[in-house]
Amino acid sequence: MSDKGLKSIAEGLKGFNSLKSTSLHFRQSEQITNQSLKCIGESLSGLNSLQYFSFMIESFQKITDEGLEMLGEDLRRLNLLKFIKLKISCCNALTDLGLCNFIEKISGISDLTSLNLDLSSSKMTDEGLSNLSGSLKKLCSLQDLNLDFSDFEYITDKGLNALSQNSFQILSSLKIIRLNLKSNLNITNGFLETLSQSLQKLSSLQTVYLTLKSCKNITEEAEKTFKRDLRHICFVSVFHYPRS
Repeated sequence: MSDKGLKSIAEGLKGFNSLKSTSLHFRQSEQITNQSLKCIGESLSGLNSLQYFSFMIESFQKITDEGLEMLGEDLRRLNLLKFIKLKISCCNALTDLGLCNFIEKISGISDLTSLNLDLSSSKMTDEGLSNLSGSLKKLCSLQDLNLDFSDFEYITDKGLNALSQNSFQILSSLKIIRLNLKSNLNITNGFLETLSQSLQKLSSLQTVYLTLKSCKNITEEAEKTFKRDLRHICFVSVFHYPRS
């Protein structure tokens, strides 16, 4: 696949003015550049009925922060858009700055109620998570937040605490939160305590899914305390086996 091929796909989208849902998933290309994201964004911006958008890129080495920001700028024009799923994997030219700018752009979508952000196996750092928290808190109408931060090698309690305190507890409309932290080897019981304190401040929260599989520094006692502190919430699921 090349920029020319993706441009053809983008051009084809323009004919579906009543389209309500679209998923675009692309894998492994050293030829596709920001120009492709620009073409896709421009085509999507004309789909005024679009409510659901899923976008996945894997192993794209020439896609940069600028391309992701351009895509976000075009999506923000879709006032009926309710759901966005973004999966980024092994795109080494993308940084947390591009992701933050993307979220800043889509925060202007008034009807956006659901965000699914899959950054599994990325090189996100504590500083990146702290920056991300500043962008996420602007999604004021969000009701369903799904974050896949599995297999993060560099983050610690510091970054996740910033995310909890600076964004989670501010998103007052949240009803469902899903947080996948599988195989994050540096997080400890301290983070669970901070997360619990943040979630307790969300009066609308009904469901919590937390995955701690292979998080060897999280104890069973801390998990029990977490669930007990959130017993007022309708459903709380904590999955942690196996620990190692």
